[in-house]
Amino acid sequence: MVNQVTVNWTGLGKNPKQTVFHFSGGVVSGAWAAINAWLDILMPVVVPAYTAQLASEYRILDTASGQLTGVAPVSSRPLKTGTAVLTEPVADATMGLIRYNTAGIVNGKRVIGRSFVPGINVGAIENGNFDAATVTILGAAGQSLAAGSQMVIWARPLKDPVSGVVLRPGTTWDIAGATAWDEAAVLRRRRG
Repeated sequence: MVNQVTVNWTGLGKNPKQTVFHFSGGVVSGAWAAINAWLDILMPVVVPAYTAQLASEYRILDTASGQLTGVAPVSSRPLKTGTAVLTEPVADATMGLIRYNTAGIVNGKRVIGRSFVPGINVGAIENGNFDAATVTILGAAGQSLAAGSQMVIWARPLKDPVSGVVLRPGTTWDIAGATAWDEAAVLRRRRG
């Protein structure tokens, strides 16, 4: 089984934003503290107009099929608020990007996880990219989460679009490390 935990972001812009994580194991021990620590590390580069909070419940999914098998409450949900000195965020479509590397290869492609971080302050842009301090903070947040929890990257199952039959089962992969991208990233689509 894989546990799907969501962080809800509120702030400027029309659409709500979410960061989705997956954790292995039956009980999500340490996940709340790890995600809250991840948010604490990030908040100095996020503008005060943005807040983040764990969703009130998490989803329990069958790893192989992706079927929802249950939901459970999240026990620790403090509201986190951005603390960046500058209050203007980068454009709503652009975000910080943390990449989580694994040793996994599925269907001939590397299994890599991503976390998009909205609301980064415009002062973090230097010559078109995020400055070194912001990249360091994003990278530290990723490393903290990767090392301090049971977080995994879930390679979703491949299903036949007509019948819904699972053609390739989903798998989970341990995280080998995390890095931050120095360019602003655009999340083009969200899988449901």
